[in-house]
Amino acid sequence: TMERPLACGPNLVCTGPAFDVLPSTCVKARPRDVCYTGPWWDSSRCPRTSMRTPGMTRDWAIESLQTAFLLFPGEVASPMTCKYWTGSFSTFTQGVRNVTYNIFQALWPRHLVGEYPTLDQLYQHMWNQTDLDLAALKPEDCAAGAEVDGRISKALAMVGSWSHRPNLLWSLIHFVMHNQPSPMSSQAVAASEALANHLSENFWCNDCRGFFTIGVLSTVGLPPKSSQGEEHATYWNLGHNIASEHVATTRGGHPWINPLEFAKAEGVENPFFVPYETSVEMWHVEQI
Repeated sequence: TMERPLACGPNLVCTGPAFDVLPSTCVKARPRDVCYTGPWWDSSRCPRTSMRTPGMTRDWAIESLQTAFLLFPGEVASPMTCKYWTGSFSTFTQGVRNVTYNIFQALWPRHLVGEYPTLDQLYQHMWNQTDLDLAALKPEDCAAGAEVDGRISKALAMVGSWSHRPNLLWSLIHFVMHNQPSPMSSQAVAASEALANHLSENFWCNDCRGFFTIGVLSTVGLPPKSSQGEEHATYWNLGHNIASEHVATTRGGHPWINPLEFAKAEGVENPFFVPYETSVEMWHVEQI
């Protein structure tokens, strides 16, 4: 038998055989430098629509880290609630924040955006914006303040808005992965694997965690053990493409309720597939 390569029409790209959801299928390529809105998140803060040069500035990297720092199952405790910051449960949320901090510390591209902020500096950066240290409040004071218009309720609303910007988390992931050296340090390789498990366990929405676990980890596995930076960048590009095929920006709603055909019929479908070459153009910074 003779194998014939799949030829896609103009403005279409092939997903490739490794894309388990739609293997070797011609789809529209997602354009570079764009963020799509969704029914439950905020894409108004988007590095790619603000920057026309590859990578990130330090300010964007810190803002994106601030959002990633708040990873935690939203149905258990959202950063916009007192339960997340105060009382006995805050020990668990703090532990997850520490894990997030350590993961990105191992992956941080210091040669591009400077030294990684200390944990105290990151917290101070947050409290400078909220004008209030939420983690220092007593549970009863937080609960009372959350019910009225004032410093506490406004601070909770502000940090809650940060946790509704997953595009910043994904932007940070691609930025750090596309700028890893080859060879990567053993700590960075371990951090890439830890990040995949961390998203599976702690992404804000339970549907998203389920899709990432089933669609990505159960299909393509964990990131490679290789120390070659490009292999990790390729893994995360593929993983994000698989995850993006499921989300509401593509389907216009829950993927188990609104199939792709429904989204197309309603005219709410957005392209989800970012070719690896496009990802490189957006996130990799060439060293002079």
